[in-house]
Amino acid sequence: MAGNVPQIIDGSGRSGASRRLPAAGGGKRGIAYTHDHMEALTVLMRWLHLASMATIVGGILYARHVLIPPLESLPTEARSLLEEKLATRFRSPALTAMVALLVSGLYNVFINPGHSTRYYVILGVKLVLVLHVFSVVFLIVSPAWSIERQARRPRQMAGVIYSGFAIMLIAAYLRHIF
Repeated sequence: MAGNVPQIIDGSGRSGASRRLPAAGGGKRGIAYTHDHMEALTVLMRWLHLASMATIVGGILYARHVLIPPLESLPTEARSLLEEKLATRFRSPALTAMVALLVSGLYNVFINPGHSTRYYVILGVKLVLVLHVFSVVFLIVSPAWSIERQARRPRQMAGVIYSGFAIMLIAAYLRHIF
C-alpha cells in the first residue's frame, strides 16, 4: 500500500516510481503521480483512441454496405428522408468520436516524445488522412441540401473506409517501429 503513495520530489526529475507532471505556469513544483496512475491513463487514452476510430470507421462501413444498398429500391423522396434521418442519428456519435480521437491522439503524441524523423514523417501522412476522414465524416453527417450532394454520400463513405483502413495500417506500423 505504501508503494502506491505519490512521492514528493523536487524539480530535478524522477524519484522511484513517481513521475512529475509540469506545474501550471512553468514552475518547478508540480504534482507527482505514481507510475501506476500514468500507466492507467495511458491505457485509457489508447482504448479511447481505438474505440473512437472503430466507431467512425465501423459506423460508416455498416452504413455504406448494409444500410444504404437496400434504400436504392425506395422512391427518391423516401430514400432522401431516410438517409437524412440516418445521418442525423450518426452525427452525435461521429462528432463525439472525432473529439475523443483528437484528445487521445494529442495525449499519445505528447506523452511519448523523442521519435525519429522517419516516425514523424509517417505520422504526418497519417494525420493528413485523419484530416480527410474528419472532413468527409463531417460532410456525411451534415444535412444534405440537395439530391446531388446526397448522391455523393456512398462514394464519400467509401473514401472514409479506405482512408480509415490506411490509417490503421500506418498506426500499426508506427507502433511497430516505436
